[in-house]
Amino acid sequence: THTRSTMPKFINTVVLSLLLTLTLCRAQMPESELRKAIKDHFDGMDSDGNGDLSKDELYQGMMKSWEEGMWSEHSKGDYLDKDQFDEFMNGIHVVQNDHGKVFEDLDTDGDGLITKDEARTYSENVLQIEIMDDIDENKDGIHSYDEFFKFFEKLSSSDEL
Repeated sequence: THTRSTMPKFINTVVLSLLLTLTLCRAQMPESELRKAIKDHFDGMDSDGNGDLSKDELYQGMMKSWEEGMWSEHSKGDYLDKDQFDEFMNGIHVVQNDHGKVFEDLDTDGDGLITKDEARTYSENVLQIEIMDDIDENKDGIHSYDEFFKFFEKLSSSDEL
């Protein structure tokens, strides 16, 4: 199980966005309205409308947030160059800027640029390997709203936010 300080850091941007929303909502609305706001976000990822998130729905929802947030903010369209790399990685690794990666770790084809595909592969691997299992408490392969809510509530109460 990860806390905000020990979880793989790529997801920090998505998580931080959700946590900031939780914090703002918590300050401005009663618990019932906070749950509704989180439920609305959850329902937005529930593409088949069955009330649970499959691994694919959770994955797609998180990666959509990555693409619309981190990638669009820090890239030059289809790639990152060395000047953008640190800003991009520091954005992904919000709390802890010592991410342990160098440009060449993500530039797998050695062309001097990190393509969207290279950055996405890095991000996808971390999400699939580290985060999705933490959300799925009972390990049934389905991410219920209660599991989703508990995961983000636990992170929002950590001392790292």
